Amino acid sequence: MKRLAMFLIIPVSCVVLKSANKNFFPNLPIGEYKVYPRAIIQCKRLVEHVFEFNLYLNKISTNSSEVRGNFTFKKALDDSFQLKVNFAVKDSIGDWKDNYFFFQTRKACTSIKTICGNLSSMVLGSNSSYNGKDCPVPAGVYVSNGFDLTSFIDNANVPKQFFYGTYKIRIEFVDKKNNQVGCIIFIVVFKRPWETE
Repeated sequence: MKRLAMFLIIPVSCVVLKSANKNFFPNLPIGEYKVYPRAIIQCKRLVEHVFEFNLYLNKISTNSSEVRGNFTFKKALDDSFQLKVNFAVKDSIGDWKDNYFFFQTRKACTSIKTICGNLSSMVLGSNSSYNGKDCPVPAGVYVSNGFDLTSFIDNANVPKQFFYGTYKIRIEFVDKKNNQVGCIIFIVVFKRPWETE
């Protein structure tokens, strides 16, 4: 009798598992993500910056926006500058908690090339004096043709899994004396791949 019950349980459980919905959407705090930009903010500055970012969001459909604008480099961007990236996370009551994730490197140009890879020319746009591959990036004005931040993150050399939530990402360039020479802030939402805006 026990064997008969065992033979009945196995086929019934197989039928139930096959008929169940195969899409499994776990509600974990970390995993693969899609990035949805919400705002681009100019940093407050006391003096004029060497690297200026005049960027804005251009909504191209209900689910996507592209980053447009220009970059003005008054000096060549080389490895003498430092790059600091500070993630602040929005908590459950709407306050920002700084230093949730912090990245700092002494070689700004090389680090950007490593992160962006072949996407540098897409971000900086077309400029005849720069091929988008080498360091340093020469001084000049670079006009972005518009790039989708979500597809950029998918193709860049960044972690493919991260904690979900709303982040204020401060990207800052500093010189050898630790003076800020360039800064831009992105507010983005990291969502699960099946979640929509």
